[in-house]
Amino acid sequence: MRTPRLRVLALGVVPVGMAKANFGDDACGKSTLLRSMSRLPAPRAGRVVLDGKEVHRTPAEELARTLGLLPQSPVTPEGITVLDLLTDLNRTRGTTIVMVLHDLNLAARYADRLIAPAAGGLHAAGNTEEVMTGDTVRSVYGMESRVIEDPVSGRPLVLPVGRHHTTPTTPTSTVAGDNEARP
Repeated sequence: MRTPRLRVLALGVVPVGMAKANFGDDACGKSTLLRSMSRLPAPRAGRVVLDGKEVHRTPAEELARTLGLLPQSPVTPEGITVLDLLTDLNRTRGTTIVMVLHDLNLAARYADRLIAPAAGGLHAAGNTEEVMTGDTVRSVYGMESRVIEDPVSGRPLVLPVGRHHTTPTTPTSTVAGDNEARP
């Protein structure tokens, strides 16, 4: 018997006109969540509801008028990204977008809300600024990072902290007449 990828995950309501991104470690259930929304696997338990209707009981033609699934590597005209196209749809038509992004900084830049599945459940969900924190990155990926404001978008920007090429965490000062910095 296979272990379910998602045990319990309540997304709640994805507000109309919002862009929501799922991010997380490999095999945590990000793509399973999107496939479930589009009827590809039927849930073994629970239900997937879109606009008040269970997607697995909605006729395919009716569902196709409401829901679109975009492959992970679609071809677009040069200079235009899929995220730009989705943002245009979101802003001009109020289209609700739910997406899986593996790049934390793209998720933070393009989504209004974030979902961080972990270990088949839910680690965090909420506004981008609330979810994209150093604590979340550490808990979901086991990676130390610093999260700062992106100077271009004003959204959170994740900077991984490696073992090398880092500055000391304590401030340094230079003593007059001494060319060496001291902690």
